[in-house]
Amino acid sequence: MLIIRRFHKYLRLFFAAVFVAILLTAAVRAVTIVVPEKGTFLLVDLDICRLTVYVDGVVIETFPVSGGQHQSPSPVGTWMVTEIADWGEGFGGSWIGLNVPWGQYGIHGTIEPWSLGAYNASKGCIRMHNDDVAIVKNLVTLGTIVHIKFDGVPFRAMESGMIGSDVFSVQQTLHQLGYYPAAADGVFGDVTENAVRAFQKINHLAVDGIVGRRTYEKLVRLSKEQKNSPVLIPAQ
Repeated sequence: MLIIRRFHKYLRLFFAAVFVAILLTAAVRAVTIVVPEKGTFLLVDLDICRLTVYVDGVVIETFPVSGGQHQSPSPVGTWMVTEIADWGEGFGGSWIGLNVPWGQYGIHGTIEPWSLGAYNASKGCIRMHNDDVAIVKNLVTLGTIVHIKFDGVPFRAMESGMIGSDVFSVQQTLHQLGYYPAAADGVFGDVTENAVRAFQKINHLAVDGIVGRRTYEKLVRLSKEQKNSPVLIPAQ
């Protein structure tokens, strides 16, 4: 009985730790989405695998989609349409390119439609039914805003050579805290690794240049504390 009670205790502690980690990750990713009152706006929600089309602030259509899998996540964030083209073969005849700085990402058709609306299985782009993406392509123009959200994306440790929205977010946080001197580009290179090492050293973490769970949580915590700190105005 003692062994069973200890097992239940450790099981509760494990699930509590997982729950806290999920809340912490969700908190840093929480973003207020503002739908423009004019023009076309695309909201891609990879938690439910749906793309919603807004025109002048009103929903006119929704479509099933599939985004990037864990090893090749889609670029979460707010982007602009920078290319509209006719792509053949496996792209279903349509291509809507986005201004993601770390690679070529966009919205296109697919010859593998079984994942659409069900789960995320692409190499990072947003897949749609060929007929659906043709409709969307005719609704957007260069400069159309596209917001991609995925609150349930699993955490992954980040290290040199990796790319993605999570790297982009870490770079922004390091810049906010004064460790990263460049503009965020979503590419984990030498400058990012050096910034991570400096942050880890100052905050008494293992200095390995890798953004693991402990380093990530510390970044999030200090970022929130800095944003919530009152601004002191010198007396006149």
